[in-house]
Amino acid sequence: YSVVIEVCGGTPVYVPLKPAGDPHNANNWVFDRAEFEAAFNSKTKIVVVNTPHNPIGKLFSAEENEFIARTCERHNVLILSDEVYERCVFPGHEHHRIASVPGAWERTLTVGSAGKSFSTTGYKLGWAMGPEHLVS
Repeated sequence: YSVVIEVCGGTPVYVPLKPAGDPHNANNWVFDRAEFEAAFNSKTKIVVVNTPHNPIGKLFSAEENEFIARTCERHNVLILSDEVYERCVFPGHEHHRIASVPGAWERTLTVGSAGKSFSTTGYKLGWAMGPEHLVS
């Protein structure tokens, strides 16, 4: 996504995931909320979220999604949610769509991929879903 942002004249700002415990456990990778909040400024237009995260497999929790959505709402920023691995979730874990957070649908574009979901990566078939004003 960074190349697309730069081609459009934007400057990507990164808020990394960091291990809080055993780095081999995807659930232990978290973002610093203060660092996330500090990344916003008057030029911020969109936040890109990747969940399930590639390559570490981190699933953002419903509570983390709530925090991201509320922060974006407060700053009037759109959300691009890359969920191409939504079906690659181990038993006992659950994928939460950020667009399902109350009030987040109106500002969220969700990206999916048949190639990733159905192990047909040779086929570049994907989709984006969201409110009409973002997808039309």
